Amino acid sequence: MDKRICVLEDNEDIREIIGFILEDEHYKVKY
Repeated sequence: MDKRICVLEDNEDIREIIGFILEDEHYKVKY
């Protein structure tokens, strides 16, 4: 995985924000 993704996995709030920005479909694809 990308190092950035590993960091995001430790920050659920950030994951949710990014998921919201990228829309649900993109969120599911990346994570």
